[in-house]
Amino acid sequence: MGNESDLPSNDLQSKIALFKNLLSNINQLEKKELNDKSADLLELLFVRDKIKCLLDTLCSQKSSPQLLLSATQQLQLLDEQFRAEGSKIAAGINLAKWRERVDVDETHWWWFFEPASSYWDKFDWAWHILTTMSLVLAISFMINIYSAMSMGGISSIFTNFSTIMQGLGLAVIGGGALSKVGQEKIQNILALLNIPPKFYAEIIFATSVVFLAITIMLNNWLDDYYLQEGKEAYSQGELRDAANAYKRGLKINEDSPDFNGQLGKVYESLGHLDVAIDYYMKSVEDGNFWDLNGLGRSLINQEHTGANYEELELSAQQLAEAYLILGLQRASYKLSKLDDTDFGAELKMLNLLYGLRKNIGWTLLNQTHYDDALVNLNTAIAIEQKLQELLAEALQNTSNKAKKEQLEDEFGLKRPSAGMAYCLQAHVYDVDKSLGQESTSLWETCQQRAYPEFIHELKWFYSIDQGLVACNVNSVHIVSGMGKDSPKNACKPPPSQKP
Repeated sequence: MGNESDLPSNDLQSKIALFKNLLSNINQLEKKELNDKSADLLELLFVRDKIKCLLDTLCSQKSSPQLLLSATQQLQLLDEQFRAEGSKIAAGINLAKWRERVDVDETHWWWFFEPASSYWDKFDWAWHILTTMSLVLAISFMINIYSAMSMGGISSIFTNFSTIMQGLGLAVIGGGALSKVGQEKIQNILALLNIPPKFYAEIIFATSVVFLAITIMLNNWLDDYYLQEGKEAYSQGELRDAANAYKRGLKINEDSPDFNGQLGKVYESLGHLDVAIDYYMKSVEDGNFWDLNGLGRSLINQEHTGANYEELELSAQQLAEAYLILGLQRASYKLSKLDDTDFGAELKMLNLLYGLRKNIGWTLLNQTHYDDALVNLNTAIAIEQKLQELLAEALQNTSNKAKKEQLEDEFGLKRPSAGMAYCLQAHVYDVDKSLGQESTSLWETCQQRAYPEFIHELKWFYSIDQGLVACNVNSVHIVSGMGKDSPKNACKPPPSQKP
């Protein structure tokens, strides 16, 4: 029995001697020799494990106190040297990888050595912060993209696959950046790629930036996609699809004046003027002066006075006039700053000015300010004539057939709301006989040239007992989708009865 109890004591002494010898050999190694001596480094760690196990056994047996005291004192000195070599050991073998295989806890502290900090490691904390920031931004974009796509719309495999891959990438990179377990997994992957540990933080950050860039590009692409999808649906008269596309776009960019303005137009086309006014107002608040015209036009046709302008003691017509005049000022200033050679921008601005002047005339007519209404309507007609002159010049300077057709559709005599100023002008002469103008010829011009854009413009004819005119104007732009022309002369007066 005495010989058996001496076995751990003898084994402990031999292991301490081996540990001391291996430690001495490693101390003499150069940095460039570490990879070739990885087996010796691993043996040193295993020997230290064995020493701990033997010490624990002797302590549990409560035997050989003198040996335990002597071994502990020797080991204390050797462990100090061991710790001094810790960074060298960690540089020679992948301790994270071996910790998983050996399954050790933190009492085996020698398995948790870290490589010596290099110049690259000094800024790891900064890279980790930047990685986290990139991931937070990318995830916020991902949430917007998912919210938009969950409403339906895009069924393309490419887009869905891209979104899934981004989610997987963010999960992998996010796990590596934000958790200890994840970091070790990422480090194992990078080790398989033979990437030095000193570059891990930088590579993880660079990868997170790549995913952020991909997410931003997809976000921007979807922004444009939904805008174009909405416009196409609107042009085909598919107003529900147009509204859905614009609402998905708002999920991508909730403050977009483009989507808010287009939704205002959709709801104005549907006759939901309260909703249209809300969307136009959001667009205007974001600095889009173009939608001041839609806001004013919707207020003109709103059938009741809302709380927002009751507080200002203004009627809907007065508030419409205020917004339209504000739009007129903005548009006139922008027009004065345009380059004379920029035909496209000048055509757009003149068309806007026509709409603003026409609608100012409309609201002044409703307020019974007939002289002022007539001044603005005459100005609108003059602007329309100037618009056609500029269009002719632009067409002459354009050789592309498709571009010519686009310009004709957008700014020609058959564009949305064209000719409506003549109809309003005719009504001014009808209600104010003191102006001394016969309106018959103007109503004929109205029927020939008017292209109302919204249902409330068509309803206006009926409200002033001009239902026959409403039947004969071209309604192609109202809830579109009818092709180039709409039926005309749908309400011819009945033939006279013979006696």
